[in-house]
Amino acid sequence: LVKRSLPLAVVVAAMLCVQYGIQSLLKPMLQIETVRMTGQEKVERATALVSQITMMSNILGPVVGTAVYGCFGIDTLCATASVTFAISALLFGGALKQNASSGMTGDSTTCSTCRSDFRESIRYLFQNASLLVVFFLAAILNLALVGLTIGAPVIVAKHLGMQSSFVGIIEVAMGLGGLVGSGLVSIWPHRFSFKGICRYVAMICFGVVPIIVTLLSGPDELAFAALAAGSAWVMAWASIASVEIVSFVQRSAPKELCGKVLALVYMMFSCATPIGQLVYGLAYDRWAPAIVFAGMLAVLTLTTVQFYRLKSRLWQLS
Repeated sequence: LVKRSLPLAVVVAAMLCVQYGIQSLLKPMLQIETVRMTGQEKVERATALVSQITMMSNILGPVVGTAVYGCFGIDTLCATASVTFAISALLFGGALKQNASSGMTGDSTTCSTCRSDFRESIRYLFQNASLLVVFFLAAILNLALVGLTIGAPVIVAKHLGMQSSFVGIIEVAMGLGGLVGSGLVSIWPHRFSFKGICRYVAMICFGVVPIIVTLLSGPDELAFAALAAGSAWVMAWASIASVEIVSFVQRSAPKELCGKVLALVYMMFSCATPIGQLVYGLAYDRWAPAIVFAGMLAVLTLTTVQFYRLKSRLWQLS
């Protein structure tokens, strides 16, 4: 509605800010209410289900959006998005009206409530040092994996000299890998637990190794195949690790603080992503992709070691 009176770039940037802000509000609420509806004994399955739906939307959304934009233009695309958001709001309203837990009663202002909730969450984290370390390690893990999404177009188009359309294959591989990982937890929730977080991060490391080797010595076709397969492998185990970390937080935090603490988790993840994008953007400009991936592998290996060192204390919490 405002794109004819304001520069389109400004409008798009503002819309993206609003969109990600809404998603930041939605994620903790969705995780908490889903687990509350299913029960604590099904926390992994509920978390994995949310992750599966997110991965499916990440795969289908760009495809459908690109098709609508290419065929009908940005006006139709915005109208379609508006209708989709309206349907989503109605579905959420109907589901949560009957099932959602009680929230604010209006006794205090929103700002004071936010301040008190934030202070309460921070106080709880500093009283539980092991949980705080888990948050930092999870943020570092998220930061390290950003190099995969940032590096895909650089490696395919610049380093391997392939068409930019091949980047879509890598993105699909990453999306399918994440879908498979969360699907495995959903199907066999009892075969995965937070006690195996060291193993899951170590498996991520194994997926990075063939990418480095083929980038150094292999032909372009083999390097591309290793990048696609390695990306799928890495995202599968990263999805499993993410589900277990979120489930661990939901089990460890008291019921009245669970949503607040989980919101801090997503806040740290959100802060780690742009930092990783900045760091990797500079790194890919200065060094070869193999060197950048070697740095990523080093960070992932150190994260695995730190998780292993915390293992005994984490088992008690989980």
